[in-house]
Amino acid sequence: MRWLKQQLRHRLRERRRQLSPFMQHHYAEQIAKQLFQQAFYKNAKHIALYLAFEGEVSTLPILKTALLHHKCCYIPVLVKSSLQFVKIDLQTKMTKNRLGILEPASEKLVTISPQALDIVLMPLVAFDKDGHRLGMGGGYYDKTFAFRKRTIKPRLVGLAYEFQRIFCVPHGELDLSLNEVITEKQVYSAD
Repeated sequence: MRWLKQQLRHRLRERRRQLSPFMQHHYAEQIAKQLFQQAFYKNAKHIALYLAFEGEVSTLPILKTALLHHKCCYIPVLVKSSLQFVKIDLQTKMTKNRLGILEPASEKLVTISPQALDIVLMPLVAFDKDGHRLGMGGGYYDKTFAFRKRTIKPRLVGLAYEFQRIFCVPHGELDLSLNEVITEKQVYSAD
């Protein structure tokens, strides 16, 4: 299974990187519009999102609008082998972490427990109709939200380009499933 996951990651990450900046921006806007129409977004107060890396769907349009909607927004910060969620706004100063991903630069960070989040917007490399997600391979989201298998909160929502949908994502017992995946074309619900 590990070899198959690596092959899928290589192929789909390369395709993702080939999208022009114009198309990445256009698709990110379409995905944001789809999200804003969802009842779970309208009812949410605490939203975790990520800062795009290597061609991932940009969350900047979502961040800007969510803040205007008076939502509290958080991004993941890597702490050992799991994620901590830090509150941000448009003025938050960022710096690159050891993986080259942007994180808040300040020492004085406001955090939230993963259990207190309403929605977690997650990057992915591939997804299928059952909500299985192929990530980058670190397992950070899976470890952080392992408790989620016993609860319904937070809602896990993948953001992806339509071409990242595949027939079946290889998955194991420890891999989390998503409630929804939003692409530029539609919302896929696994519930």
